[in-house]
Amino acid sequence: MVSVLEKKMSKNSRLPPSLLNYGDFWEALETHMVNWAFETLNIECEAQIETRVNINAKAAAEIVSEPTSYLIGPSEEPLPVGILLSSPMMTKYAAQRLSEAPDRLTGTSPVFLQLLCETPTRDLLCRLSDWLSYLGVAQALTEPSFISISTAPLNTTERFVHIVVKLSTA
Repeated sequence: MVSVLEKKMSKNSRLPPSLLNYGDFWEALETHMVNWAFETLNIECEAQIETRVNINAKAAAEIVSEPTSYLIGPSEEPLPVGILLSSPMMTKYAAQRLSEAPDRLTGTSPVFLQLLCETPTRDLLCRLSDWLSYLGVAQALTEPSFISISTAPLNTTERFVHIVVKLSTA
């Protein structure tokens, strides 16, 4: 029975209804994102999940190949594999960090923005992994800098859940 369900899930992009209907999980994810944005980026916002879909490794690799994304190394723990921040969010954080107006950073190198935003991204990874594993890996990490950003390719046999959370300033 489990293998039949796995085959069905691997052939389509829909998440199982039990997960889609688990409102407490999705609400908690939105709350974690809002808290992270406020505490780490000093941005007051509201969160809304826009996308929840199964994807294959090829699609996941395309997503994390964006210049504003971070590929996290593979893990046996329930950790995010990658995090993609929007360019406006990265620019807003960079402007705050550099004490500049966001419009002065227009045209800034995506690599520079990615380097500036690495610490808050690792903080987000710690928060999400701690929440997802309850007692897992993130508890053993004292600083976000202990999490490595990877350049290794994704395992082509794996499937991933792609979740897009839109953070809108209030």
